[in-house]
Amino acid sequence: MNRCHNFFLNDSFLKAHALTELFSLQTPPHDSLHAPITHSTAVRPTVKLPFSEPYSIQEELPPTQISFQPEPSVGVSLPHTFTNKMENLATCSKFHGYPQDNGHTFLTEFESFSTLHGLSEFNLTDKRMLAAFHLHLKGPALTWYNSLSDESKSDWKSVRILFKEKYVNFCGHGANALMHSEIFQNLSLSSGQSVEDFYCLIYEKGKLLAKPEHEMLSKFISGLPEQMSFFVRAGMPQDMQNALASAKMAEAYGYRKHDESVNAAGLFKNKFHDNRRTAAGQKY
Repeated sequence: MNRCHNFFLNDSFLKAHALTELFSLQTPPHDSLHAPITHSTAVRPTVKLPFSEPYSIQEELPPTQISFQPEPSVGVSLPHTFTNKMENLATCSKFHGYPQDNGHTFLTEFESFSTLHGLSEFNLTDKRMLAAFHLHLKGPALTWYNSLSDESKSDWKSVRILFKEKYVNFCGHGANALMHSEIFQNLSLSSGQSVEDFYCLIYEKGKLLAKPEHEMLSKFISGLPEQMSFFVRAGMPQDMQNALASAKMAEAYGYRKHDESVNAAGLFKNKFHDNRRTAAGQKY
């Protein structure tokens, strides 16, 4: 019995039968079954799936060999193309220097425009600011700027002070204050102009002239068409916001009529007398 075990468990017997079993799984052609097999033959099993090409079995990396490289924590920066789009979209209006123009609004808008375009990031800040400011002036304002001396135009701070004295803080100048006060008194809601725009115009001009709110309120109401003005005045608004709300309500009711010169108070008065006559006729 020991001899039988030794015969079946010797190395030559095991190698020969193991290789035969391996090749029988692959079902090669009939001729290859009788081909001589050597011990140097390299056998690499393959897996064939019905829905894919044959793939070789590859060893996967152990989880311990997989490393992750975290990105460094950096500040969020906008792409350069996005910055260019913002600069193209943000523009500053021109300033002509006419009496109806608002110098304070233009100056605020221009300084925001300069900040957006990064003029303060360069060494030649004053020259760049002055160049941009010069290109945004038209008409009388451009004539005023060109008349300044080279010393006055040497830095942005000096030009800013001179501009404010000319177009912003003109209350102390007799001629300018009188002219702008006359313009303020003649303001009225024009056909095609929104009520909100007229309200802002009254408010801005009033602030420039240092007008109290009750005077701006009175001017806003008197500048409306007659029927709208009567409607707003009848509501006795206490401030500009309430007057604006009443004016919008009057517009919704159809009291905004620019072409017809109608005395709203007279209409209500005539209607009152007509009602009295009707009541008197019914009494008798």
